[in-house]
Amino acid sequence: MTLERTVEDLNLEFGCSLPPEQVANAQRKAYRISAHRLEPIRHVVDFAKQIAQHHPIAVASGSARAAVEDALKQISMLSAFRTIIAAGDVEHGKPAPDVFLLAASRLSVQPNRCLVLEDGELGLLAARRAGMDAYRVDRDGSAVWLSCQEAR
Repeated sequence: MTLERTVEDLNLEFGCSLPPEQVANAQRKAYRISAHRLEPIRHVVDFAKQIAQHHPIAVASGSARAAVEDALKQISMLSAFRTIIAAGDVEHGKPAPDVFLLAASRLSVQPNRCLVLEDGELGLLAARRAGMDAYRVDRDGSAVWLSCQEAR
């Protein structure tokens, strides 16, 4: 979901009244300042490059499109993805399955034929809700298989 929507939801959950636009703009500014230090998760990048040679791949992110595209450009991966789904493309962010279902639709692939690589709990839940198998990937190179059957 968008940063503004995240702040709105957190305000409701914790009884706060932080200004969503101001907080989101501060986060975007902090990202721009530190974006040059972005480092890819090498094993995920290598895997994506291999898979992209034979299958369509997508990015389904809760981040803003500009941030996603900038990050992919920085690690020389933008051209590997047939489509990018960003926060503004769907009404409901993770853990709703919307980003993954839209990505599957744009790739013309049935959800049960998709594999999600994810590093966050909300994304893993969204993948399962979309009927997609997933791997939880970590920076240390480990990956844990999570079948969509576990969500049923």
